[in-house]
Amino acid sequence: MDSDDYIAPNTTKRIAEMYSEIKGDSRFAGISAMRAHFNGERIGGKLNFKSIDTSMTEIRTRYKIKGDMAEVLKTEILRLYPFPEFEGENFLEERVVWDEISKKYLLRFFNENLYFCEYLPDGLSKVRGRSVKFPQGSMCTSLFIIKNSHYSYKDKFRAICVYWKAHFFYKGNKKPELKPLWWMNFFYPLGIMFYI
Repeated sequence: MDSDDYIAPNTTKRIAEMYSEIKGDSRFAGISAMRAHFNGERIGGKLNFKSIDTSMTEIRTRYKIKGDMAEVLKTEILRLYPFPEFEGENFLEERVVWDEISKKYLLRFFNENLYFCEYLPDGLSKVRGRSVKFPQGSMCTSLFIIKNSHYSYKDKFRAICVYWKAHFFYKGNKKPELKPLWWMNFFYPLGIMFYI
């Protein structure tokens, strides 16, 4: 939670009540409420459900729900899916872990604003040139998108371009897991052209 963000006064109580609905059900990794701007408008627009059971991937790909949410995950499950770490970097898109959890678990999403925030122009979530500032994390996320079938061809093409931009700017030793798939080399000129 950022220093200028805040939660609703009843958040702890509501999370406990929400969690009680799925407690003991091994299909669920946790619950999620919604994030809103300080003016009360949900980030990503209005929703037409009270609650829905789906994965963190399907909420976006199948139901086309946009905007950051306020996920609360079971500790024992989150420990099974550690975030990759890259020396000197402090940002990696959550989808790298969320999508892996989604392969096995659901969340219960509640249409209730509990987390209030505003995104600053220079905040991590709005960083332009993220692939320059966090090249290893960008390559990791890009490869993840490219290798997963539920992402569109448009997403994959964008990921290839981002990968090559990050690759171009990263001067350190590349971990084996960050090496491109062989066919991605054909897109290197396009990646540089689109993003440099």
